[in-house]
Amino acid sequence: AELSVGTTAEVLIELGCVTPSSTTITNIRLTNCTDTPIALTDYRATCRCVWLDMPKSAIGVGEHADITLYFDSRGEWGSIGNYVSITTSNQECEVAIWLSAEVE
Repeated sequence: AELSVGTTAEVLIELGCVTPSSTTITNIRLTNCTDTPIALTDYRATCRCVWLDMPKSAIGVGEHADITLYFDSRGEWGSIGNYVSITTSNQECEVAIWLSAEVE
């Protein structure tokens, strides 16, 4: 996904069928397409079953960084849909992650 001024970088993650009581790990690559370095400052998820490991340092101009997303299916069943929003050091750049899974 590309970080650009005035837009929200949207990422769709479809995990498909996930076994109960397991943790699924997915990497997301973000590329800084702005003219200044951007730090990922915080995130909010709609469920405690999703959490992120984000880079500690700013993403340089034209560079990329990977975010690791974890989905823990314990206590979840059926069709799952979650949303994660990431704020950055530039208020005009945001990231929206849509996650879907089928826990069976």
